[in-house]
Amino acid sequence: MLLSARAIWHFFLIMAFEVSIINALRGLADTAPAVNAVMRFTAAYLPYAAVPALFIFVVRRLGLGKRQTLFVLLFAALSVALAETGLVVLHELLPRARPFAALQFEPLVAVSRALASFPSGHASVLFALAFSAFAFDKLTGWLLVAVAALNGFARIYAGVHWPTDIIGGALLGGAAFGAVYLLLQDARKALILGKLT
Repeated sequence: MLLSARAIWHFFLIMAFEVSIINALRGLADTAPAVNAVMRFTAAYLPYAAVPALFIFVVRRLGLGKRQTLFVLLFAALSVALAETGLVVLHELLPRARPFAALQFEPLVAVSRALASFPSGHASVLFALAFSAFAFDKLTGWLLVAVAALNGFARIYAGVHWPTDIIGGALLGGAAFGAVYLLLQDARKALILGKLT
């Protein structure tokens, strides 16, 4: 029983800390319209611009042929699909309200109040893509981690996610990548060594 009481206490401490972060960012949002515009773009649109550009970058940087490019796409798509599957399950098991719904304020980006907050779908997909990129090209992986982190922070700033939603999404994306990596590691090694043509 003591362990359960301790776990409950830690949960409330984390929630109080998250509420204080959201409130501090809301205070900044009330006084910084230029920052709001940047955060709105980063929260809503950055992934849709950055991910295709970085995919083209990695394909050209590595000089991949058609079959190799299709393999990289398959690897990333499977990682994303697995992350999305985990996301659906976790949203059903842990239907957490979004910060703007829980604290009754208007978010910077439009999101349905009905959608569960934990884990972040954007974070799970972006981190699954980032880790997948690492499997083929470290520079592209680091660039995608930066995109994922910026997007995660912007979604917290916008009031549509709690910090632990982003952390949970990153962990889910990493787990999805790990499963695909184990499944396709021999084919990936063949690609890296140039034997998959």
